[in-house]
Amino acid sequence: MWQLRRTHRFYTIPLQEFTRMTASDLTSFWLDEKKEHAKQTIVMVIEDAEGLIRGDGHERSPQIATLLNLSDGLIGELLEFQIIVTVNCPLEDIDTAITRKRRLMAYHEFGRLTGDEAARLAAHYKLELPEPSPAEGWTLAEVFNFSEAGGYERAVTGRLGF
Repeated sequence: MWQLRRTHRFYTIPLQEFTRMTASDLTSFWLDEKKEHAKQTIVMVIEDAEGLIRGDGHERSPQIATLLNLSDGLIGELLEFQIIVTVNCPLEDIDTAITRKRRLMAYHEFGRLTGDEAARLAAHYKLELPEPSPAEGWTLAEVFNFSEAGGYERAVTGRLGF
């Protein structure tokens, strides 16, 4: 995203805020943003959006219509809106209204890294990984959260409760 900062304007929207950020009363917000950044493409990024776009084609989330209107409806055309969503589910689990031809511009599936790929990534970021690599390979989370001292580090930032 950093490389596109001159040509694109990115908005990262938490899934629980999606409905609020796309409500009709915010149309003026998006229009003002487009005016202020007229030479930039507006890109909405929604992480972990399974709850929003999963479906079997029969029982749809009501927000799918909103998402489709933003991406290829009149509002989306007016704003030159683009949407990036991340999911942790197979493409087959995503509603066919999203995956239909000419709707889904692209998708990328991040699989497990081989031992060599993980080693190159770890070397680039000056990280240490154990030898030998696991037979099933590595996930990105495993590469970035491994610690020689104790295996995988748990990201605990503080104590909750009393």
